[in-house]
Amino acid sequence: MMTRRLRNSLIASLLVSAALASAGISDAAEVNLYSSRHYDTDEQLYSRFTEETGITVNRIEGDADELIERIRLEGEQSP
Repeated sequence: MMTRRLRNSLIASLLVSAALASAGISDAAEVNLYSSRHYDTDEQLYSRFTEETGITVNRIEGDADELIERIRLEGEQSP
């Protein structure tokens, strides 16, 4: 049950991210996903998302603190 909820939340997050990423750019073909998750099932989810939407998922991985610091340092230059 928890796995299903987590999967659905991740799908929803990807869809929202893709929509926001492409809102200002009509030809957006990729979305950047900052994630501290490292599960094999995630790769299957990202691949399926790409197959269904044509949008490539670029994973930027690290632990939560590393990702927060990276986003903070990159500021508006963050991909």
